Amino acid sequence: MKQTITSPITMVIQQQIGKFQHLTLLLILLFAVPDDAFSQNCSPISQLPCDQVQVALPYSLTFSGAVSGTVPDKSGAGTGFTMIDAYSGSRHSADGSPSNPSLPGYEPSKLTVASGRLQLVTNKGIAWLDNNNQLNSLGVRVDSRSALQAQVTLVSPYNGTASQQAGLWVGLGDKTYVKLVVVGNKVELRREVNDASSSSDQRMTPSVSGINTAAVRLRLELDPAASTVRGFYSLNGGAEQSVGAALSIAGMGLTSSTAYAGIFASHRNATSPVTYTFDDFSLQNLDSTPSGCSPISQLPCDQVQVALPYSLTFSGAVSGTVPDKSGAGTGFTMIDAYSGSRHSADGSPSNPSLPGYEPSKLTVASGRLQLVTNKGIAWLDNNNQLNSLGVRVDSRSALQAQVTLVSPYNGTASQQAGLWVGLGDKTYVKLVVVGNKVELRREVNDASSSSDQRMTPSVSGINTAAVRLRLELDPAASTVRGFYSLNGGAEQSVGAALSIAGMGLTSSTAYAGIFASHRNATSPVTYTFDDFSLQKLTSSDSLRPYVTAVRPQNGATNVPVDQSISVDLAFPSGKSLDGGTVNPNTVRLYTVINGARSQVSGTAVNATAAGDAITLTATLKTSTTYEFEITEQVKDLNGYSIVPFRSTFTTTSSSSTTPPDLVGVSFTEKVLIDNSFGSDGFTSLVIGPDRRLYATTSGGKIERWDIRADGTVTNNVTISPFGSNRRLLIGIRFTQDATKDNLVAWISHSSPEFSNVPDWTSKISRVVLNNPASPTIKDYVINLPRSIKDHSINSIDIGPDGALYIVLGSNTAMGAPDPAWGNRPERLLTAAVLRLDVMKANQQSLPIDARTKDGGGNYNPYATNAPLTLYATGLRNAYDLVWHSNGQLYVPTNGSAAGGNTPALKSGTTWSNGSTYTGPNIPAMTDVRDTQSDYLFRVVKGGYYGHPNVLRNEYILNGGNPTSKEDPGEVVWTINGTNYGYPVGTPTEPKYKWWAYDFGTNMSPNGVIEYKSNAFDGKLTGKLLVCRFSGGDDIMLLEPGGTNKDIIRAVEGNLIPGLRRPFSNPLDIIEDVVTGNLYISEYFDGNGSGQPRITLLKADKPASSPSTNSGLINAGGGQYTDGQSRTWSSDSHFTGGVAGSKSF
Repeated sequence: MKQTITSPITMVIQQQIGKFQHLTLLLILLFAVPDDAFSQNCSPISQLPCDQVQVALPYSLTFSGAVSGTVPDKSGAGTGFTMIDAYSGSRHSADGSPSNPSLPGYEPSKLTVASGRLQLVTNKGIAWLDNNNQLNSLGVRVDSRSALQAQVTLVSPYNGTASQQAGLWVGLGDKTYVKLVVVGNKVELRREVNDASSSSDQRMTPSVSGINTAAVRLRLELDPAASTVRGFYSLNGGAEQSVGAALSIAGMGLTSSTAYAGIFASHRNATSPVTYTFDDFSLQNLDSTPSGCSPISQLPCDQVQVALPYSLTFSGAVSGTVPDKSGAGTGFTMIDAYSGSRHSADGSPSNPSLPGYEPSKLTVASGRLQLVTNKGIAWLDNNNQLNSLGVRVDSRSALQAQVTLVSPYNGTASQQAGLWVGLGDKTYVKLVVVGNKVELRREVNDASSSSDQRMTPSVSGINTAAVRLRLELDPAASTVRGFYSLNGGAEQSVGAALSIAGMGLTSSTAYAGIFASHRNATSPVTYTFDDFSLQKLTSSDSLRPYVTAVRPQNGATNVPVDQSISVDLAFPSGKSLDGGTVNPNTVRLYTVINGARSQVSGTAVNATAAGDAITLTATLKTSTTYEFEITEQVKDLNGYSIVPFRSTFTTTSSSSTTPPDLVGVSFTEKVLIDNSFGSDGFTSLVIGPDRRLYATTSGGKIERWDIRADGTVTNNVTISPFGSNRRLLIGIRFTQDATKDNLVAWISHSSPEFSNVPDWTSKISRVVLNNPASPTIKDYVINLPRSIKDHSINSIDIGPDGALYIVLGSNTAMGAPDPAWGNRPERLLTAAVLRLDVMKANQQSLPIDARTKDGGGNYNPYATNAPLTLYATGLRNAYDLVWHSNGQLYVPTNGSAAGGNTPALKSGTTWSNGSTYTGPNIPAMTDVRDTQSDYLFRVVKGGYYGHPNVLRNEYILNGGNPTSKEDPGEVVWTINGTNYGYPVGTPTEPKYKWWAYDFGTNMSPNGVIEYKSNAFDGKLTGKLLVCRFSGGDDIMLLEPGGTNKDIIRAVEGNLIPGLRRPFSNPLDIIEDVVTGNLYISEYFDGNGSGQPRITLLKADKPASSPSTNSGLINAGGGQYTDGQSRTWSSDSHFTGGVAGSKSF
């Protein structure tokens, strides 16, 4: 029963009586007001009830007067709009605090309806990528399934240079929308999908003469049939002009059900507000609107949506809902209309206006709903399911759907029944009992593969039980999870969460309900449903990150003592780990002896560079049981605590020993520079031709020290090539002709951020360091790509041909855009070894603009005269590289943690070698739960090394899955006994080159050198030394050899005294070839700016003095030791002129 409350309203009336006094009357009026009149608004988007936010079309506003019952302006006059979009990000500090916290995006003081127009004074916030802090995005909700036109007039729009803008928007919120705006003196059409938008998502006119003094009519046209949006404009009623080619809106969800449409304005990058004037706003359909809510319901469209919570017990007829065969209302308000061709076995529709509805198959009786199946099903492009019953709900909050299946049929022909939530039969998720198993599956635009499925093993007794199915959708994490229980018993998970990112299920509204099908069988089946319910989930528990896999496995035995412990993680809240919460205090290791725990000290813990895994390294003992623990003090970047985790393992009874030929090789550690030095970590180390130690930093400085005879350093000098500006400076190599008196180096650098990093901010430059107080820098290459996080342009080496070789990291985890990496796509030059021909570069105008066509530029690395080319591709994130004296290029490369996406390869596609791929279609994979190995590659020109990039026609991740056997590098995994990954028959790329060494997972091999001196009587000469940043936390020794010069021996750092403490995230290494001493940078942080530490590893048996080879003369220069440890004598006969470059 609805209750009422008595609400007192106090009125004070003051009236003058005669000349002398005033009479004050206090009136207390009591009104009986329904209790929900004060609470049932549509916060946070409207002060109106939710059912008043949607308007019927056509809809127009002239702003000639107040519109009652709508969003008011500063004077209380209704603007005609029914909602204000609520920002999903953090409010811009310049915009102050919300004047109404329940409507945070609404600032009425900035709105004025007067003189037939609406004036809007801007704020600084804007909906752009993940800023999401736009204010006063006014709008209305509309049925957007038909073609839609939005129009408005901007009167003399402001012409600014700081992205001030105003215009139209249509969207699901500030994460997914299209907009048509006047910005400066141009008109822009742009789309944004799940906070991702690039240059390919934009159409921009050239400058439009007179636009800022005109009445500018903007027109936005959405076409659901073509899945496109187009923008148009006209000035002062003149001829209409197109803003450009249509943009695709496929998969955005804008035309699936309802959307919001309206106006907005922002002064964005400016410091002062701007006033924009709007006139004549209108919305209309461009085609006829179906009567009622055909083809999905006999009810009016505004009665299809229900408020949550919503439950059905089937204990009686529910009036005003979809009826069963006897006319009793089932409680559902819609039946999904199939988009394909009806299955011939299902006959003709009994009601052509509701083709998916067959009431003769529905019976509400005895507190249950029975559904007799048809053969049709929503599966790929079949799309002929009947009686998909449901309701429409606001799906922007976490949503839970539940139903009970009573003794579900056990068939062998894919007969199934259960829950569904979707936008229709092309894009949905379902949780069903099929045979004697439970299946969770998603389908996106008629595409679904094995990676889109979670399936339990056979469940004993399921077909005679009351099976409770529970489906949980989490918009914050963009995931769906499935659970089941039997007869009220303990609930079981169907498997790991599936991603719903980009599906549009949680952007605005969706449908949710039940269905059943006998699919491949010939006879119908009757399924019995009970207790259907829908409700919002508000518990933060569903958003906590959790462990999905641990290595070594829980309970493992005979674990090598040099193994690190690592875990894969899932992030329901959508944000990866906060690296600052991952440390030895929150991630611990214990020895367990007779049940008693004792914490292990001296561990090295990090969250990996991307914050997507945790690794712990310790000095383990033989025959010891350990317990690994992650405490809830570990949090993600949204502040959610991890679900606590523990696992145990026991080490082997034996340990490896130092190889006989390396006995006597040892180093003595001494910390030279510690965290007190500053706040930025050292990214690369190099010893210059002046025998000084140089270190680049994450803030853009170059630090220099003199090296004493004992290997320690002194006389620090700070060099600032970028002045006071910060840059992420990583690569540094002195030129071949550099001398102690001519200190010239190549550097590589990019934008200094580690999150939300601007794209196209990477550069290659040449710097002269002769005067440390005033270095001179010359850019050679600009506008190279940059990932949204920490993958950047990395190190440089000089090849035997004199060219520069540079490694550039990837933009994605596994080749296709993914939320963890900001949905930024790969660029033509990312995930590659680049080659810069300096001689060609010097013959062209500098700097070279390397922005390629995919970013709106014109650079073509395949052009004949291109100085910057792709030497090798598919190297996901290589930090360093080294040209060895054996003539080979070795590149340690970081593989991906679990959770990435891969692109599809369709038959008929042009492949990376130029041929046409004629094999079976290889589906795209999302949320790949297979952590990829880190590899050392011996890189050859033109080779592909496993990271896909569709712009280069490279589609297959690593080793694919060519055969039914276990293939090297195959991308497959198992969850709950079910196999996932590439289907058998997935080939490797035709240009794929195998690895020279497999480091394993979560090792993060980074800095690498060839040891060149004759220290230890030459025992290390020619061997590679690699910094293992995560797992291992050591310096690993790799020995090239054999016919192919791949790695023939690997020696862990713990077997060489001094090469493993474990170090605190060792990032880079350099050798002083005069002494054989090593210097390493310990970065401390798993990601971000790092902390400074340089550690000396002093060779206990140093190198002997190199002898000068009189047959080699450094023409025009002094004595010089080259990259192959050869000493060139000084040129005593040089009297002047230009010294030529050496090539060796």
